Amino acid sequence: MSQNLLRWPLRRLLCCVLLLGSLTAFVMPAAAVDRSGFAGLKSGLTRAAAEQDWGSIGLLRKAAFAATRAGQFEVAEEKWSELIRQLPEEAAVWSNRGNVRVRRNNLDGAMADYSKAIALAPAEPDPYLNRGAVWEAMGQREKALAENNRE
Repeated sequence: MSQNLLRWPLRRLLCCVLLLGSLTAFVMPAAAVDRSGFAGLKSGLTRAAAEQDWGSIGLLRKAAFAATRAGQFEVAEEKWSELIRQLPEEAAVWSNRGNVRVRRNNLDGAMADYSKAIALAPAEPDPYLNRGAVWEAMGQREKALAENNRE
């Protein structure tokens, strides 16, 4: 128990950094695209992602990050939502839209996005940490602790 209490401030700080920082910690792997376009199914990508037009997806992803960094969260949410329509099985886009929804104070929407990201990629730590931060913001400290103590 005392070990968990000691880790809580560090994890809470990490959650804040993830939510308020550059929002680039959990993204589609850059190795998925090469100079000639998509060269086949790469590790970490679903078949649906492999069949997409990576040129247009890359531009949309850049636009989503640019809008997010510029604080244009309504536009950013639209861009991430479009990426979700094109890549519904990619956890990264769900997690990134969740980050934007937190910035728009749509905590229920962010919680749903992080939960979907967890369902798609249960081994990835970022959606758990982000969901824990949302639980904390909602005043659910015990749920936040449980979320952030997942190993």
